[in-house]
Amino acid sequence: MDAPPGRGKTLVATAAALAAANGGVLWLEPLRELVLEKVRELKTALTRAGHDPKNILVDSGLGGEAPPDTLLCGQGVTVATFEYGFYNPPSTPLSLLIVDEAQELSDPVRGPLVAKVVLAALSAPRPPRVILLGHRLDPGWACLVPGAQVIHDGEAPSTRVIWRPGEQGDEAVLNLLSEIFSRDLHERIALFVGTVAAARRLATLVDANLDIPDHTGVKARAFHAGLPPREKQELLESLRAASLPVVVTTTALAKGLDLPLTTVIIRDLHLPGRPPMDTREVAPLAGRCGRRGKAGTAYVLRAESKTGSVRRQSEDELLALLGHGLLGTPRSYRTLAEEVSARLKRGQFARFFELVEMGIRRGTLLREGERIVRSEAGGVLWESRLPALDVMAWAGLFQEVDPAGFTPYDLMLLYVALFPLARCGRAVTSPGVPSMLWDQWLSQGRWKELFISLSGRRKTPDRRGQERLMGAALELMERSERNEQLPGGYATLQKLVTTGRSKEGVYGAQM
Repeated sequence: MDAPPGRGKTLVATAAALAAANGGVLWLEPLRELVLEKVRELKTALTRAGHDPKNILVDSGLGGEAPPDTLLCGQGVTVATFEYGFYNPPSTPLSLLIVDEAQELSDPVRGPLVAKVVLAALSAPRPPRVILLGHRLDPGWACLVPGAQVIHDGEAPSTRVIWRPGEQGDEAVLNLLSEIFSRDLHERIALFVGTVAAARRLATLVDANLDIPDHTGVKARAFHAGLPPREKQELLESLRAASLPVVVTTTALAKGLDLPLTTVIIRDLHLPGRPPMDTREVAPLAGRCGRRGKAGTAYVLRAESKTGSVRRQSEDELLALLGHGLLGTPRSYRTLAEEVSARLKRGQFARFFELVEMGIRRGTLLREGERIVRSEAGGVLWESRLPALDVMAWAGLFQEVDPAGFTPYDLMLLYVALFPLARCGRAVTSPGVPSMLWDQWLSQGRWKELFISLSGRRKTPDRRGQERLMGAALELMERSERNEQLPGGYATLQKLVTTGRSKEGVYGAQM
């Protein structure tokens, strides 16, 4: 279902969830706050529909690393974050999978994780019905869901977006807030900023300096993901009760929460470590107001030309995910062709099999006579949150070289060279030609030249760039020695090295 915020997508999905609850339902949300809110809504809906909530379990699966308190059972509804659904697959068959804010499928960072959850569910012996809810869904995702019926609401959003460049300073923000409250003292406003520090500072500033006649008490508070759970709930309740005039927030309030806000102000389009928001990412923030049939206004304190280009998963990424998902169980070429022919266009069909052959060459897929199956390295790919094409490239690297001589420090150096780290200067890309990467740089111990080559900054050696990367590797080593959590990308690289230490590891089938 593709529709703007406030069009009733959740009501339709709630009705479907209640009807299917006896067969097991998994409802995925992008944020913990949305999970908790959805659990409350479903329990209320069950009671109003005449069901005893005790007879149908509604469980809030949260997090992603810790094991679930209650495993999914054949009866009930589990509402969980995307990460929880990825790391804790259902223990019994589902009758319904609901993915809210499904436009995240198009996100290059989070999209592969969501896509793998959907593909895993559809690969079950008895696949569930799948409902995707979102706004401005990329049609490319349709190849993941065979026979998808698209319900599109073409009506324009009820929120009017006003671009006001050059007004990002504190004084300009205070003047805009004063202007809005001078027209209506009952306005309730969400002010979006890029960082937690900015939210805290600006909330204090607004509370101390904004004049709202006849209002007593706190005028502004900060909201962000790092707040203690009790404080979060207390603040959300004050927003639902419309007792707090202004909330200064990070994107933690950007999706899904149904709050009686009348106006949104978006001060920052840049978030730490990310390119500028594109117009598709601005829409959910603007959609936080103007809900429940009422019009709203969103002010963006930047020029529309300052938005980034629309980011989406490449078609190759979706096709690679589809192939590795289907080949979790062995299939012949003919069976595979029959399964994907109904999902893909002619050009996509040919490219799909090119990527299958690429997976075989790089060791993430295994050819057994006329059948193909995911290898052990392909299993690492499937368990990783990282893009499939990147993991395929790294698997190819370790297939062509002997990683047995890699020390932990070597692996840390390779990690910081391959992965974009904020402290390591410009983002770098994964190896497109693994053999050249190894032959020209790593096998000869030429770390210095490797870093310069990957960074794309200069052809001549750059001592500062080398020292920056070395420092990042040393910091990761120290974290490892203290048994602290390491980045997920490093864990994937480590697993691929392990599978690459023997031909049996790379080519062993992942059944």
